[in-house]
Amino acid sequence: MNKKLRLLFLSLLAVLMSTTTYAGQKFTYTFNGGSATSNPAGYFSYDTSGKWNFNAKYTGCEYDGKSYSNGLKMEGSTKIMFTSTTISTVTIVQSTWSANTIVFDGTELAIADAEQGTGCRVYTISDVAAGDHNITRGSGESGLFLVSVEYDGEGGDTPDDPDPDDPDPVEAPDITGMSVYYWDVDNFAAANLQTFADGATIQITGKLDKTIANGNDITIGNKKYRSMKLSNGAQNTYVAPDGYAATKVVFFSYVNAEEGDSYWKEVNGVKYEAATSGGYMKSFKDGANPDFRTYEFSSPVKAFTFTNSGKQLCYVMAVELEESAAELVKIPAAGYATYVATSNVAVPEGVEAFIVTGVYDTYVSLQGINNVAAGTPVILKGNEGYYTLPVLEGDAVDASANMLRASNGDVSGSGIYVLANQNNVVGFYPLGADVVIPAGKAYLQVEGEAKGFLALEGEVTAISNVEAASAQSATIYNVAGQKVQNIKASGLYIVNGKKIFVK
Repeated sequence: MNKKLRLLFLSLLAVLMSTTTYAGQKFTYTFNGGSATSNPAGYFSYDTSGKWNFNAKYTGCEYDGKSYSNGLKMEGSTKIMFTSTTISTVTIVQSTWSANTIVFDGTELAIADAEQGTGCRVYTISDVAAGDHNITRGSGESGLFLVSVEYDGEGGDTPDDPDPDDPDPVEAPDITGMSVYYWDVDNFAAANLQTFADGATIQITGKLDKTIANGNDITIGNKKYRSMKLSNGAQNTYVAPDGYAATKVVFFSYVNAEEGDSYWKEVNGVKYEAATSGGYMKSFKDGANPDFRTYEFSSPVKAFTFTNSGKQLCYVMAVELEESAAELVKIPAAGYATYVATSNVAVPEGVEAFIVTGVYDTYVSLQGINNVAAGTPVILKGNEGYYTLPVLEGDAVDASANMLRASNGDVSGSGIYVLANQNNVVGFYPLGADVVIPAGKAYLQVEGEAKGFLALEGEVTAISNVEAASAQSATIYNVAGQKVQNIKASGLYIVNGKKIFVK
């Protein structure tokens, strides 16, 4: 089965959980006591790229029999969002700390139109059409205590609800067309890394000694999927199938305990508190009524991470994929990797790319570049993790001065130097005997007298004499990691944790 058919097959497994819209359904987003609570969870969201803070100066509000303090600080980048499915009435409760305004769906709300309460202003917007809506600040910083959405339910029915104050469940996200990842009971065994039918992988990268195991079934729509257990608090990494990138993920989960707090504290490198991630999970050992959280990515990614906080979660996830020629690279813990692009690609944020422009007795000189031409071998520098290199529109920079070479998977022999980390020192070292450089990696071909080590320019400080180096500290290590009392010969040493080359 080819790649597209496999993805289509998996996406057909996903179905939409449909619910009926009722008159009187009410959804609230409360900002009180320095935290945010969405009821029910998942109905409201906010722009994760904007600021999200609370401030004690927003206090003293009394509304609908409840006291509010330490409300949400509405700043220029703060945006609250929700999607209604029928005509509704929206209520916004704002602090009277300032005379600044609130904006609803692009329209500034007039303070004169608000009902003045105790320590707050109450805006009521009627006949709000179904669709996507947002709330932002207006003339300046402002405080917010509550957003309420009540469905008028035109065209809907009124349920036989014994507790009208308990909101009906919000409709689950539509995952039609998305790839669903769950425990494959026929093919999986507990392991640190699981590979799915479409070629995607999930790995517990935060704890390599931990394994992904199976939980109980989770119901999405009218279909049950066997869930996967998280290793509690450990980061996980999803890698998309070849030729695809992820644009959105929806997690369906339940807490694997009778009680206790749990939430997604990190997705795709974005860190969350409980309030900003959609609130604490409310489904305890109940896969028939799972919690769900949706996270959209600002640009397509070939891989993303996710981590929970609190009690263990069991989950199934749906990922929205699109065809992508972007490339994926992994930088290890040492902070450096070599790479050969197959297309013209841009260097992503958080990564630096270099070519080698000179080879000297003790080091190599580097030149930074901001994009990479197809077939160009480079050194990449960044924090440990996966990075997506998007395809570059247009020509890449001229790297004709580059002395790095690209391996075809059959490179070995003398005079070959490879980037490596030995004794916590990254540089170019001679290729070991019977070692072959994998395809897609870079190396140096150095003629003449063999060299034991070539440092990266800027990573090693040169000292012109042995006495100067020895005088810096009594704690000195050689490149083999052995502690020495004094420096008696030229070479690379670690002095006070700093790499120093003595001429």
